[in-house]
Amino acid sequence: MVVKILAAATTFQGVHYSERKNEQGQSALLLAENFPMQGFVTDFGRKDYIQYMESVCATNGRVKKRQFHAVLSAKAHDVNFAELTQLAKAFLDEMGYGRNPYLVYGHTDTANHHVHMVSTRVTPEGKKVDHAYERIRSQKVIASLLQTNPALAAAQAAEKALTYTVTQNGSIRQLLAQEGYQTRLTIAGEMEVIKYGLVQHVIGQEQLATCLTQADAPETQARLSGRLQQLRSLFARYRPLLNPDAFQRYLSAHHQLAILHHTSAYTVLDHAQRTVFAGSEVMQREELLAPLTTEAKRQAAHWHATRCQEAWVSEHRGRTLAETVSALGYRLDPQGALYLGEEAVGVQLTDEMHCVQQAVNVRISPTLDPQHSWPLLVVAYELKVQGGAPPQTGLPTATAADLRNTRFKLEEVAYAYDQGAALQELRLVVLQDPGGVHYVLDQEQGCLHAWQEVGNRFIAPEKHSMNPMRKAQAHAPGPPEGTPAVRSGFEGVTFRTLGSLYDVDDGEEQKRAGRLRKRRAH
Repeated sequence: MVVKILAAATTFQGVHYSERKNEQGQSALLLAENFPMQGFVTDFGRKDYIQYMESVCATNGRVKKRQFHAVLSAKAHDVNFAELTQLAKAFLDEMGYGRNPYLVYGHTDTANHHVHMVSTRVTPEGKKVDHAYERIRSQKVIASLLQTNPALAAAQAAEKALTYTVTQNGSIRQLLAQEGYQTRLTIAGEMEVIKYGLVQHVIGQEQLATCLTQADAPETQARLSGRLQQLRSLFARYRPLLNPDAFQRYLSAHHQLAILHHTSAYTVLDHAQRTVFAGSEVMQREELLAPLTTEAKRQAAHWHATRCQEAWVSEHRGRTLAETVSALGYRLDPQGALYLGEEAVGVQLTDEMHCVQQAVNVRISPTLDPQHSWPLLVVAYELKVQGGAPPQTGLPTATAADLRNTRFKLEEVAYAYDQGAALQELRLVVLQDPGGVHYVLDQEQGCLHAWQEVGNRFIAPEKHSMNPMRKAQAHAPGPPEGTPAVRSGFEGVTFRTLGSLYDVDDGEEQKRAGRLRKRRAH
């Protein structure tokens, strides 16, 4: 059901439009309310209606746009005009036009039954009808009315159920039962939709037959076969990881699937593809309800961990591990545990993978040797490497713009009161190689430069040379015992910490140290 408020007008052109359609045999006047002389004049027509509505609007000369015009439409012909008329009357009452003169015309010039409602924006007392947020209010009003009109709601539920691909009447009954309706088949082959103990709607025999024959089409059979394979794979991958209740919640939240259990069988409602499957076609009921086993859960956890890892490695740049797993429907807690909905998968993917990603994507200055730069990045990101060679993908080269941006940052650090805090705030890390040569790692830009290229004479690099990862390592919790190991996908690189450079925040400690030095000086 759709309601649309058309633009206000200075004249009652909505009446002219509907009367023209009436002359063409495409509309009819269904209701005329609050016209006092209507009972005394036998040939009351278009001009009389317009003349009276204009006389009502003349009581308030400040209102220039006098016409209220709205359209209420139902899909196809499932809702008859008698029901639409009652709904239109209730709608006008709720919107504040119920006491004004108004007309309701039924139109058949489109594939959908719809009515046009025309009224005045001035009340018989000469007051303007409040039109603030009228379009927003109209949607709330129609939603409220549909909830309180059981016949219309039942017709809509039946209309929705008939759009599904089904192979038997029982499937339609299950769809309606999920919406809270009872059903009953008559001797004539019709299906009665019941609620509140009354028949609210009747689905005709032809409608039922048309719905059932759609599943026999070759293209439909091919689609059903492909979807069935997808569901079997989905159930096989996720059911061993979650108990039956959690599995059903996951299917509903992430895949628009619902499971309806019967006495000795179950049905899968695929709302995404609007299809109903017998549960035995997807997974045997005994397997679906079987308790979890340790081995099955371990295998499932390994599959999910590998899936997340492979997705992250394929990104290689631009996404963190948490962002990658979120796109796949998972989430990571602060300790790196992988969750599927609210259920723990039983595997830990630490943010060390993020550190690897940062390290292999750092752009190095053209003057630096990759063979010499890689050990610096290993130290900065606390990676444990077998051999000192950089990854086979190589390290990208920094640009002149990267160099210039880092210089600007160091100039800002030079004039800061607390240079250590400024370096941290700008995400700059000063590194020192065994030969005493200093370098600057710009975490924000992902660039490594020699100090002599970007350094500032007002900054002493030896005072700020540090490895913040050690602090993260000291405070990071370790993975639980028995957690499956996850390989990085980068040859020769393994992990040993949970932290990343983003996790370190020494600013408060440095501020406290500065305040302590001031007190001692005084």
